[in-house]
Amino acid sequence: IGPTAAWNSLPGASRGFVPSRLELSANDDSFSWSRREALRVGGVGMASALSLPSASRAETVQLSPPTITSATLLSDYDPTDYKTLPSYGRTVFPPPFLPPLTNRATYRYSLGRDAWALEQLLAFANVTATIRTNVIKLDDGGGLWVCNPLFPTPEYCALLDELGPVTNVVLATNALEHKAAMKQFLFKYPDAEVWISPGQYGPFGECGIVTDDMNEDQVDAIVSKAAKTMGYRVDGVLPVKAQPGKEAQEPKPKNMYPSWKDVFDIAVLCVELPENAGPTSECAFIHKKSRTLVVTDAVICVPSVSSTTA
Repeated sequence: IGPTAAWNSLPGASRGFVPSRLELSANDDSFSWSRREALRVGGVGMASALSLPSASRAETVQLSPPTITSATLLSDYDPTDYKTLPSYGRTVFPPPFLPPLTNRATYRYSLGRDAWALEQLLAFANVTATIRTNVIKLDDGGGLWVCNPLFPTPEYCALLDELGPVTNVVLATNALEHKAAMKQFLFKYPDAEVWISPGQYGPFGECGIVTDDMNEDQVDAIVSKAAKTMGYRVDGVLPVKAQPGKEAQEPKPKNMYPSWKDVFDIAVLCVELPENAGPTSECAFIHKKSRTLVVTDAVICVPSVSSTTA
């Protein structure tokens, strides 16, 4: 699957291959900015990018990427290739209930191989993290596969629309911070095919779980319930493997897998524990053509912090 994404230090965000910190030098000045710091600055309107002189981007870039064995896969990858469009606007209505509530900056990073990451800041009191949408361009006319969409500010939508039409949307986890923007996002992109991870909960209850031993009518019943529960159209719920001793349906019902099932390898984790309020789920994907792994919270790297800055 190519180089691992574990070196990316974005807690709680879907992983790609963008380095966690940029260290740039220009003339006698040195800068070291994490993406979280850059988003924080952009989010309060102080800068639209990294607040660095444009000349510095062409100077020395000191990075420590993992060893890449297939150079062609990352031939279009440039860790300094980011874009923002602050003039388009950084607010959304109704306001998000997850801070920042206003002036919510979006940064788009190119990952090469027709893949991108769009990031916004998530802040609670003195805890901040960047949160990510992963985007992959499919071969079916250039449609976009969008995983875990964020709040659709005009800037976010403009950065996304530049890449192509949104044709498929995936909610890959039931973690609140990743699902909070789905309804507002789908209002902007009502024609996209929508699939969600199992065990989702919405304002009207739980959606239920699809297992691969179900027939077409059983799957339909859960998907219909999911659409009512979540408050937006749902085309499918990604299935989990049936309990041991139960046979998977063969052939598979047409409504059990998305239209892009042959483009990705899909793995689904769904855990129900008595101590939890409901099921916990996450879906992982490997885009076969580019060998790109897309996960949400399954891969986390917490960067070390020196005692002087702790």
